[in-house]
Amino acid sequence: MGKHCFQQNLREDLDSKLDQLSFDTNDAEEDWAAFRDVVYNTAIAHLDQNTRKYQDRLDDNDEDIQKLLDEKREAFRFLQQDTRSASKKAAYNSIKSKDQAKLTEMQDSWLSGKADEIQKYANSNNSKHFYDALKSIYMIKSSGTLPLLSADGSTLLTDKNAILKR
Repeated sequence: MGKHCFQQNLREDLDSKLDQLSFDTNDAEEDWAAFRDVVYNTAIAHLDQNTRKYQDRLDDNDEDIQKLLDEKREAFRFLQQDTRSASKKAAYNSIKSKDQAKLTEMQDSWLSGKADEIQKYANSNNSKHFYDALKSIYMIKSSGTLPLLSADGSTLLTDKNAILKR
């Protein structure tokens, strides 16, 4: 989806949802909360449409990770309502450290499995799969051509043949 198309869809959706929103002039706090929630939820709905284009180390646990992150975000939003509250700060820090430990455990498990896979390929002398598995860990991408300025410095060359001639 192009940038313009994304912006247009978000704008139309926001306009639609904000038109449906009615504000009670007696309570500014409630009005602000309703407005904030509509904008936030609409933006999240549009932003979640983008997905990664490569395998992540923790793809197998995506649902579990999302739950952990949602829990942490909720605790953070709760803390932001009253940043001076020691109990809210302690609760947020507790959730944050628990989630970090769980994510580290998931990553260690993934790396252990990947190490076993690489060792299996090394033992069977399967060099193609061995190097492919290494690339997946280091996320090495194939190199492409980078733009280069022309000899006189006036234009940016993006065509591969033009770059090679330069």
